[in-house]
Amino acid sequence: AGCFMSNSDKVRHLSIAAWTLARLGMADQAHEHIQVLERLDDPFSMHHVLDQLVVCRFLHLLPPHSVEHWIARGEVILATRQIGALVEKDYYHLAAGNLLSRMGRPGEGINQLEVVINGGALSAMPLRFRARAFADCGEAWRLLGEAPLASRYLAKAEAIQRQNRFVAELAD
Repeated sequence: AGCFMSNSDKVRHLSIAAWTLARLGMADQAHEHIQVLERLDDPFSMHHVLDQLVVCRFLHLLPPHSVEHWIARGEVILATRQIGALVEKDYYHLAAGNLLSRMGRPGEGINQLEVVINGGALSAMPLRFRARAFADCGEAWRLLGEAPLASRYLAKAEAIQRQNRFVAELAD
């Protein structure tokens, strides 16, 4: 006799395993889990999409191509479903903005990040995430050659990080 798991149980198990493996630096194994998740025909929640975007953020210096799949799923969820928590939408935009910028598409990254910075629930996010939103936006503007805008966002990030002694975040 075998063990049978529902799709939602498989998604949760594979998501946790991929996240853990990525954080441990085991990129190849984490990527294998992501590939299995991509093949599942499951109506993913935004929470599951966010899990995979975080995994992609920690996999390599450059995000894997699979990030496109998860960003597309997130966009579909935003367009077709009611997302209860504004903060959950903002976490999506924050993750997608970071990854798009790192993939060489800083203009698209800025569009995602500015949703959070200019109209989202940034004040409801933990301070580390607020600083990350400003830092990621500053980095995207730097990639576009817009030094004054980059400096403005990076200064906001640095102020939050220094004030709250987020020393490791300053290195980011």
